[in-house]
Amino acid sequence: MALLTKTQTALEHHAIVSVTDASGTITDVNERFCLISGYAREELIGFNHRILKSGQHPEPFYKNMWHTLHRGQVWHGVICNRRKDGTPYWVQSTIVPLHDEQGALMECVSIRTDVTHLKVAQTPDRQRVMALLQACVELNTPHDQAQTALLSSVFDLTEQCIGVADLAGQVIYTNQALERALGYSFEEIQRKPFWEFTAPRVRRQSRRALQTIDRADFHWHGLWPLQRKDGTILPSLSSVGVIANQDGAPQFVFDIFSDHEPELLQQEALRQAKEQAERTSEAKSSFLSAMSHELRTPMNAILGFAQLLQRDGSLTTSQKRYADEIHSAGHHLLALINEVLDLAKIESGQARLTLTGVDLDEVLAECLRLTQPLADQRSLRLHPVAPSRATVQADRMRLKQILLNLLSNAIKYNRPSGEVSIQILPIGADKLRIEVSDTGLGIAAHQLDRLFKPFTRLEGTHHHAQGTGIGLSICRGLAESMHGAVGVRSQQGMGSTFWLELPTTQDFLTPGSAIS
Repeated sequence: MALLTKTQTALEHHAIVSVTDASGTITDVNERFCLISGYAREELIGFNHRILKSGQHPEPFYKNMWHTLHRGQVWHGVICNRRKDGTPYWVQSTIVPLHDEQGALMECVSIRTDVTHLKVAQTPDRQRVMALLQACVELNTPHDQAQTALLSSVFDLTEQCIGVADLAGQVIYTNQALERALGYSFEEIQRKPFWEFTAPRVRRQSRRALQTIDRADFHWHGLWPLQRKDGTILPSLSSVGVIANQDGAPQFVFDIFSDHEPELLQQEALRQAKEQAERTSEAKSSFLSAMSHELRTPMNAILGFAQLLQRDGSLTTSQKRYADEIHSAGHHLLALINEVLDLAKIESGQARLTLTGVDLDEVLAECLRLTQPLADQRSLRLHPVAPSRATVQADRMRLKQILLNLLSNAIKYNRPSGEVSIQILPIGADKLRIEVSDTGLGIAAHQLDRLFKPFTRLEGTHHHAQGTGIGLSICRGLAESMHGAVGVRSQQGMGSTFWLELPTTQDFLTPGSAIS
């Protein structure tokens, strides 16, 4: 009984523990629950657990959890909760249902481990343990036999492996999760030095570390390789600490750990997939670059001969029309080759950008002058832009390239006699958004995510308009290279708005207002 009391002490300092009634109303919490959630105990007791609901999970998630508990089964899973300050945190949870004699759900005991660092850092940094163990102290709260039995049941139902050894390193308690993980029964582990169950390469170091623990505030967290009964290695994510006696001196050493092997395997698979994707992307970019260079020379020759034919006065009307078609198609193909080459440079990181303060009014004026003839051909109204006196951090040539693409698309995919407008909006304190809106047919919501993929031409939209399907892909790559972003919103039948966000270097004369 005393041992389980001490084990509970260790668990309370490691885990987030709460008790609720059958309706989810909180009836008890431990100090670590308050520490992680940011709520005081009196702000939690008597309130429903929904106070911590983050909105990250759909309703069926919670319905399935409660259905499992009402059936009398233990629920395991990862939940995103919300702290008092509004920030989210993730917990690996084990919820144990307690039923009355009639089988009705009476209470739920929840044991959780903070795994926010594992959820947020989807990188090899996940190999570290970020949760710190506080110094374990002896609790003076008495526990009767029923409480002791309940604690024992909870320890055996949790997925966390728990082992306790005396100061000599001999194992005196293990829960069922530890026995399953290592493949031993308690009888095979009992009174044996804990370091015998570590990997051979760290056994001597583990023995020396365990035998030199002499402080009640000792704690350690990290990867500790253990050895299973079959000889295989279990990379454990361990939290090692001390249980002190009533005098504050070290009495027992505990290790609360989980099997980190699935995480390591996932990291390795992600690393290999990333390397393969990078190799494939490099090969594709190299091929596209080489192909584009090889196609440019013969295409320029075709265009040159087509121009000579256009100047030949002896051609019949049909022959002249054929020469015009060759010249027009050749120009379109040369534009495609140039854009493919541009895309290859961006994807391979070879696009050279010079980021400086760029006068946005000046660049927009140039772009509007260049696109005005195209708008006039389609009887479109191109709204002028009022001076903003804004300066953005960008590569001037590439900024002009993006704006020309957005403006020409707004003209090409507009309805006859439609309109194109531009708005300049401040985004926060240090960004600016340029919005280009048209009055075209609009784009269906399910097609929006395809717009910025290379060689994408949406079905059912302006088949008469020439395009390569690469321009928006290039715009996104260039914007991101300039620490910005591009995006779109659209409504069918109402038109579309494409936007570009970039860092700004100065405030607007009219902050908070749109300039159109």
